Amino acid sequence: MSRVADMAWKTQRTESKTTIPALEGDIFISFLKEVQQTGTDSAIFRIIEPFASEIASTTVDEEHLPLILTELYNDNLKHLSHAQLLSLGRDISLSITVEECEAVKRITISQGESSKWYNFRSGRITASNFKAVCRTSLSNPSLSLIKGICYPQKIIFRSKQTDYGLCHEKSALDTFEKIHKT
Repeated sequence: MSRVADMAWKTQRTESKTTIPALEGDIFISFLKEVQQTGTDSAIFRIIEPFASEIASTTVDEEHLPLILTELYNDNLKHLSHAQLLSLGRDISLSITVEECEAVKRITISQGESSKWYNFRSGRITASNFKAVCRTSLSNPSLSLIKGICYPQKIIFRSKQTDYGLCHEKSALDTFEKIHKT
């Protein structure tokens, strides 16, 4: 049995080192394609072609976003009559293309954590409020419903249950993926 004091600390060990050749050209690209197929989102894909171009093409172009309805407000139109405002409104398209919908989905994936999510919801009837919209009186609509549609960021629903869900969403998703990966 050797003691620490008896060990030769100053002698260097000589180890045989194996040189691994660098991956280059087509072999390197083939390797990266295999890595990409695993679903890994590696930073290297953002700087190596052709992967960087693919990622750049999926970023959101501001021109492909739908109109944010709160941006329609124009202080200079306050003096117009109701009929004149309706006439102006007829010229505004509220349609959203599939591409615009997908672009909004990509930039608002974090939903309530994203101010843009609230911006795009402002003024729009969503699945969350559709039933209430259908049931409200046309002659005397619910003021809280109108406020919720026009200013969704000011009326945020919270409960113990939703707080718990938000807190545990990631672990629930991880567990779900682990169970269903087989």
